[in-house]
Amino acid sequence: MQNSKEIGNEPVVAGNVSEFKLYRAYSIEKNFQNLGPFKIHWFCEGRNEPIGPYDQLIKDYKKGNVNQELGANECFTEIEIKMLRNYLKQDKNCICHNLRSIRRTLPIPGNIIPHSRWCEGLMKMNAQGEIFIENLNPMGGHLCLYSGDFDLPFKVVGYCHPI
Repeated sequence: MQNSKEIGNEPVVAGNVSEFKLYRAYSIEKNFQNLGPFKIHWFCEGRNEPIGPYDQLIKDYKKGNVNQELGANECFTEIEIKMLRNYLKQDKNCICHNLRSIRRTLPIPGNIIPHSRWCEGLMKMNAQGEIFIENLNPMGGHLCLYSGDFDLPFKVVGYCHPI
């Protein structure tokens, strides 16, 4: 598989909100790890720089509000969605091969709960599907997939739950 950096697909950040196209992404797996059907919510994690100007991206933004900032930074840019979709289709060892995306209406709601908050202390899994149980949430059976092994110039994580 060709490295995304080699084909010139670096993630980009637009200059102002009118240039932004931010996306949420998910996959549906009919029989995930032999556990039945699951929905995987993909998101970016650990951006070094903000995805854009928070006061333009987030409705009623409050400076320093970590949940609001995480909620914005977890979104994908248009090029990142294309790169992730291409990667999932090509990687034969990946846990799933489909990706659906939803364009976010901007500004995003200020009361957003970031996906990473749902992942804190749950199951983790690498891109090859190896599960690392840290603490399973008995209430809903939610899992957190760690996808740091993806050959992409940004870190992708998936939060999933049975459907």
